[in-house]
Amino acid sequence: MPHAVSGAVVDSARSLYAAEMSARLVVLTLATLGAAPAAQAPAAADIRVAGVVVDTRGRAIEGAMLGTGWWFDRSRTSAYGSQEVWPVGAAREANGWKPVRTDAAGRFDARILPQRGSGKVQLVVFSADLRLGGAFSWEPRDDLRALRLVLEPVARFRATLTCDALGRREVPATAYLRSYDGRRLGRFKADTGLVDLRLPPGHFVLHVYGAEGQDVQSRDFPFAVAAGEDARARDIDLAPSWVAKNRGRRIPRWRATAARGLDLQATDYDAFAGKWLLVQMWNCESVEPGRDLPILMRFDQQWRRGHPGEEPPYAILLLHSGGARTLDELDEQIAHLQLRENHWGGQPLPFPVLLDPDERTREVWQTRWRRAALLFDPRGRLWGETDGDEHLQLAAAGELQPAPAARSKKR
Repeated sequence: MPHAVSGAVVDSARSLYAAEMSARLVVLTLATLGAAPAAQAPAAADIRVAGVVVDTRGRAIEGAMLGTGWWFDRSRTSAYGSQEVWPVGAAREANGWKPVRTDAAGRFDARILPQRGSGKVQLVVFSADLRLGGAFSWEPRDDLRALRLVLEPVARFRATLTCDALGRREVPATAYLRSYDGRRLGRFKADTGLVDLRLPPGHFVLHVYGAEGQDVQSRDFPFAVAAGEDARARDIDLAPSWVAKNRGRRIPRWRATAARGLDLQATDYDAFAGKWLLVQMWNCESVEPGRDLPILMRFDQQWRRGHPGEEPPYAILLLHSGGARTLDELDEQIAHLQLRENHWGGQPLPFPVLLDPDERTREVWQTRWRRAALLFDPRGRLWGETDGDEHLQLAAAGELQPAPAARSKKR
């Protein structure tokens, strides 16, 4: 039967972590064989790691998988992403996404890159059948050439993501698994709002957050699992994003100090009544200029070619956030960066431009990125955050419904 992960368990995990910060971060048997510590290696240099992988009875484990990045979902746990550990004598590029495997005697001999930031060396290891696992961490100065890694039965951890403020269960999110001191171990799928992980025993942190199209803020959820445990957490409640809380509302207007292509003093949502309005925030110096604006420019050109003489059912505003304080200064930046020549097909921007040099709009639009794009329906109500021209295409074709006035009820 599943065991509930109570607040006491989480508090216990925090206490254990505080007591064990100078030691290993997971409750696994880890012993080193042999001699004196090796000299401190530069953080950017790879380090040799070698040893044997065994089970709790000391039996060698053939085919055990050693990796630095994992996908932890119960249904398809696997090494994930470009691995930063590779066999001695082979090129890292040749190893790609593959983990390093032990031989028939359970031995391995590999090179590994320390973690960026912390400088620690870490491995997550699973047996070939994924029934045994271990998470290990060392300092680069440790002797890492005669390791004995002991794997224990893996645990199962399950939880449901909710957003009570929006009255929703099984809320989609983007998610990572981290060690207790914040080092990333890998990813897992949370876009269904359900968490079901296969993990080594130890102390961990789920880091969940809302990416594009997801309505929640980030949260770290610490927990601990024992060897072989089937653990089910209570619902993990996430706070709603600013966009989710304000969807369907007329939100405060953008803040701008100068404008080109429209009357700054007269421009409000009512000036665009009956049209879908996309406000693209950007900064030509700190945000990649070759992605968002060219997409919108191509969309606008194609629509006008396909509807000659017609008034578009949409409007696009560009809100330059931060940086240039005057329109002349913005023009100088555009020329200096050669944005027209390199990204805009030699064309000037065809949309009205607003300047917000002090980023005051971000005080009322609490979006995550300078490059955020907000879409408003023909009533001037916030439809949501968007990316590129996908939703604008649907809106222009009459296939996008206006923003709902009420939130859905909790199922």
